[in-house]
Amino acid sequence: HRVTSGLSLLAVVALLIWGLRRFDRGHPARWGVALAMIFMLLEALIGAGLVLLELVGRNDSISRAIVMAIHLSNTCLLTGAMATAAWCAGDPARRPRLRGSGLGGSLLAVGLALVV
Repeated sequence: HRVTSGLSLLAVVALLIWGLRRFDRGHPARWGVALAMIFMLLEALIGAGLVLLELVGRNDSISRAIVMAIHLSNTCLLTGAMATAAWCAGDPARRPRLRGSGLGGSLLAVGLALVV
């Protein structure tokens, strides 16, 4: 887990450098890569905290449950930030539009809201 987390951190650093070089100041993709970097660093800090506080393995304390919930929530935010960066980096003309797409778009929007 530590190896893949370290490789993931390097990948997000590369994504941040690429995003900051590729897109102009104020572009939404820059926000996405910046948020991804913030959430990746938080992920590393939370993971380090789990290990240092010995909230690993067979530890079934309330503290571990709380920190694991925070860890999972942060992972979801990290995934969302990376998806946002990818979405905003794409060609706007090729993105699906929900407005004006009728019943199908409305059902998709409701379905996404229910998932969240």
